[in-house]
Amino acid sequence: MVRITLPDGSQREFQGPVSVSEVANSIGTGLGRAALAGRVGTPGTESRLVDTSYVIDQDSHLAIITAKEAPPQAAIKFAPQLMQLQRVILMRKEVHAQLGLALLL
Repeated sequence: MVRITLPDGSQREFQGPVSVSEVANSIGTGLGRAALAGRVGTPGTESRLVDTSYVIDQDSHLAIITAKEAPPQAAIKFAPQLMQLQRVILMRKEVHAQLGLALLL
């Protein structure tokens, strides 16, 4: 059983390992969609910034980071992934546009 302690002192218990995203969604679907990262720390260790896919497998403290409270280093950390995602989306649109033109010709 994994116990997650949130910043307000409330705790959530999960049967096994759980991702930051799953914890956010268990609190609320809006928070789940808004979550960008998490700050995870175990008792006796310093907390660290992780992405939402990070899996927590032991009792930990968790603060869920959204755009409202994202520190500047979060933007820097995730910028390469976001840029890659934008390139993929643009390429996909371009391919769809080219396929559409090919079908019209």
